[in-house]
Amino acid sequence: MIRVAMYAMILLLTATAPAGAAVQVRDVTFQTRDAGTVLFSHSVHMGHKNMANNCRACHYGIYNLKQKSRFTMADMARGKSCGACHNARVSFSLKQCSRCHQTKEIVYQVSATGATHFSHKKHLETSPDCARCHPGLFAAGPNRRATMVDMEKGRSCGACHNGKSAFGLSRCTSCHPVKEITFRSREAGPTIFKHAQHIESHHCSDCHPSLYATKRRGARVTMAEMEKGKSCGACHNAKVSFSLKQCSRCHQVKEIVYRVKATGATHFSHKKHLEISPDCRGCHPRIFVAGANKRATMADMEKGKSCGACHNGTNAFDVKSCTTCHPADDILFKVRETGPTHFPHARHIEAHHCGDCHTRLYPTTRRSKKVSMAEMEKGKSCGACHNGTNASPLTRCATCHPTKELVFEVKESGNVSFSHTFHGEIYKCGECHPALYATTRSTVMVSMQEMEKEKSCGACHEGKNAFSVAGDCEKCHKM
Repeated sequence: MIRVAMYAMILLLTATAPAGAAVQVRDVTFQTRDAGTVLFSHSVHMGHKNMANNCRACHYGIYNLKQKSRFTMADMARGKSCGACHNARVSFSLKQCSRCHQTKEIVYQVSATGATHFSHKKHLETSPDCARCHPGLFAAGPNRRATMVDMEKGRSCGACHNGKSAFGLSRCTSCHPVKEITFRSREAGPTIFKHAQHIESHHCSDCHPSLYATKRRGARVTMAEMEKGKSCGACHNAKVSFSLKQCSRCHQVKEIVYRVKATGATHFSHKKHLEISPDCRGCHPRIFVAGANKRATMADMEKGKSCGACHNGTNAFDVKSCTTCHPADDILFKVRETGPTHFPHARHIEAHHCGDCHTRLYPTTRRSKKVSMAEMEKGKSCGACHNGTNASPLTRCATCHPTKELVFEVKESGNVSFSHTFHGEIYKCGECHPALYATTRSTVMVSMQEMEKEKSCGACHEGKNAFSVAGDCEKCHKM
């Protein structure tokens, strides 16, 4: 029973005040034992059309300011105190409790399922009569906790939430929060369990509490135990739901990059391998443990270890197909005399195998020691193949070394253009370089008199091998 404490002297009248003096009024707060704080506003009531600022409408007929009185809700229902007006005729009914009594959202801390929220606002929108719950089901104030078993017997929330008056108690997630759970697995990385996804096809009671307690326990369940029907394995048995063998459905897989000092970054794609063989146990844990593994050398792989267990030329491409895994980039050699020289791996791989060059001729890391043309002519480096028999000879310089058209600025007689392309079709590079010309551009100019003595261009342009420098000037000089 709600009892309201009425405090005397709501109106403060000064006995000695002259007639017509202003009356001071204030809002009054009533502290109730079971229904919280009730605020009575004098200004709101005095502004009502039935009051018209007439204090005598209540004083002293309804409230005697000289006496301290308590009125229960039962008293009010019989027309006393607030009930004199709040009778659904003069003003709103006493049944509209929340018009005077403050209601709040309640949070129940449930150790098994987490915080559960009860919304007075939502329930009052459906049923504005507080008497449906108070005090028959719930006393106004603290109540004894009711278990789910109690509710299933019609107590507490179960009085309405029976599947008829309101949704049934079996709709757990309508009240109890569910969240995504992340299991930290040292070997296989974080595994995310999605409640929302499972609730779409299953009921909470399919798992709780027969498989899982409603609060998170510390004991881990192994994959071996799941395969015996425990935990996730109760459903994930290839009958009720997908098999535990489809590891990547739950365990995150990622692309792996191995930093190999000799050959650069090597990429391992889980995605590509799973498209061919979706059973992770083809590799784990027999060949690779889930997590960090000891590095395996190419020699180990050729003996069937690590990648070599499958990449043996029978089950999958051979480990000797190096560029399938190891990147082969084109290489640019900075040659001071002849400019940058490009080595295209792709073109050479079309005709040769990586083992033809590595590591007999070249280590797999780029070395800083340069090899001269003289050394190549003795069969070292590129000269091992480029000998005119196995591949183009080293004398075909322009195949590797870039040549360009040259323009000599001659102030007296006009610029002179030299075409490497034209001369390269008639002569070999060695006929000019380095006997006549260094492979770097010289700043020393050669005069026409010197050319007539068979220096520079004059070595060929002497009138026998080619036209003479002594005449036909316009063939070279742009007048």
